[in-house]
Amino acid sequence: EAINAALASLGRASGVSGAAIWEIDTRSLSIACTAQWHAKASVSEALESSLPSLRPGPWLVSMIGADVGSVLTVEPSEMFEDVPKTIFETQVSAGVIAKNDETLTVATISYLDDADGTATAIDYLLRGAMILLRQFTRRVDLESQLDKVARRQAKAHNSMMKSAADLLASNLETFDNLLQESLRETAELLEVPSIVDWAVDYQTQRYVRARSWHSEDFSEHAIANTEEFGSSDFLDAARKAGRTVQSTPERPTLANPSRLAVVRRGPLGQPSFILIVATLNQDPLGDDKIEALERLSATIVAVENRLATESRTTAALDSSPVSIVHRSWKDSRLLHCNKAFLELLGESTMEPLVGTLPERVLYTNSDDIDVA
Repeated sequence: EAINAALASLGRASGVSGAAIWEIDTRSLSIACTAQWHAKASVSEALESSLPSLRPGPWLVSMIGADVGSVLTVEPSEMFEDVPKTIFETQVSAGVIAKNDETLTVATISYLDDADGTATAIDYLLRGAMILLRQFTRRVDLESQLDKVARRQAKAHNSMMKSAADLLASNLETFDNLLQESLRETAELLEVPSIVDWAVDYQTQRYVRARSWHSEDFSEHAIANTEEFGSSDFLDAARKAGRTVQSTPERPTLANPSRLAVVRRGPLGQPSFILIVATLNQDPLGDDKIEALERLSATIVAVENRLATESRTTAALDSSPVSIVHRSWKDSRLLHCNKAFLELLGESTMEPLVGTLPERVLYTNSDDIDVA
């Protein structure tokens, strides 16, 4: 709408017969009119039905070879199919607005060349209009790109928040599968083709690939299952630094890609895992992607610490010689018990007791329980 309004204003202010903007596929030479304007009472009324029938020819070859901003004067019969005889005195000025990949954007102005200097004045006018159109379209493109970035970031944020929530709610049985899925989602959202979680084994002096995800076009065979300390400069640098590090070679390859490492520390404060993403892009990963990976790493640490604590607690409970029962505070139903309690009741497994009320074992009536 804005471009059509601009064309109308341009036509009325300059007194030309008509104006139009065309998009041309330079590969197939298909032509589409994206905007046009015609004076109500002019010779262009006869041309109006012919404007959409722009035809390829020498003028198009000249346009494709011309620089952005160039203006050519063309006879209507060279550009349009089935030109009416009533407009033989009409001239057309055509200018190159933009070249994007295989698309050529052209502006045309038709006018009656009935006075000396008319063509020159029209050409100046067209050049000025094309400058304004380029500035407008660039602004629109930039706004569109910013909107896409904002939508992508919002989608990435929501997806990663969901992955983090799933991880935080995981248990020992589901943690590995949920973490593997979280790595895949993170890699796809950050648009990196490879992500690997390396465990640092100080006893054997090796890095062990704990889990990984790779896109189809990124060779997994280029990544070993284990690496000795000293055999990988980047892993060594991340382990020794104990913080996030990034390496961007001048020409990334599968053997030497651009990489970012996020370090997770263990209970003793030493790096215990190193999360590495790899890409073949020459540009370093931005702060937003680094922050996302560091948040993922912090979530993994929190879950691993919780699961380790739960595992130790469960082990202590199960090995205690004293009978221990974990019941629901809401209704006192049995949730968990240790081996000593099972032996006390003569049970071999806990399954028959889960969900039972206390009176089945210890009380004749639940009112006897001192919940205080």
